[in-house]
This record gives sequence, structure tokens and C-alpha cells, in this order.
Amino acid sequence: MFAQIPTILLAEDEPLIRRAIQATLVDMGFVVRPARDGDEGCALIDAMKDQCPQLLVTDVEMPGCSGEELAQHARQCCAQIKLLFTSGTPQPALRKSIAADPNARFLEKPFLPGKLREVIREMGVGPPASL
Repeated sequence: MFAQIPTILLAEDEPLIRRAIQATLVDMGFVVRPARDGDEGCALIDAMKDQCPQLLVTDVEMPGCSGEELAQHARQCCAQIKLLFTSGTPQPALRKSIAADPNARFLEKPFLPGKLREVIREMGVGPPASL
């Protein structure tokens, strides 16, 4: 029997940043479902209810639905989904609210691909060979 390749939903409104993060995640062995904003991310979550992604990587500040709103929607649809918030600003309130959640992390932009890999591995998400 083949192990299922973990899927990550990536919501990022900046195309260059989205493509860079997606490339890193694909290099790590993930299937990546990219979304241009929170609204598109919500639609993807709804479409994936039967096969929830293991991780949501989301920018905090996006037009329309914010990353926090997307994360709430994702948790309603996929209770076990892990959350990785990214932002170019410190986001102290968000950091405080997720501090007690073992399935949520915050990564401040800019970050290098190695840091993204490290955080995702620390969260326990990864293809079987990379854990």
C-alpha cells in the first residue's frame, strides 16, 4: 500500500512569494494547492472536505478573507488541520492567541526556505520519508 502524500493549502496574495513558497513545499515532497487569497482558500477547503489538507500555510493580511478567517473556516471543515501563519509584520495579538495551540505556528517574513522546512518538520507534517 502506498503512503498518501501530504497536501498543503497555501494562501498568499503576493504571486512571487506564493510561487517561492510553493516551490519549496513541492521540493519537500508535498502536494500544494495554491490560493491567491483567503476567499479562494475557503473555496478550496470546501472542495477538499473529503480529503482535508494536513497543513494550511497562510498569509495573515490578504484582501477579502484574512488568514485568520481562513484558518477558522479550515478548522470548522477540517478539525485536525495544522496552521502556519506568515506575515511581514510582527502580529503580537495573533502570536499570543496561537501560543497555546500545538497545531499552530507563526513565521515572520521574510524567511529562507530552510526556515520554512524546519518549522514544518517541527510541526510534524511531512512526507513519510522526510520525517
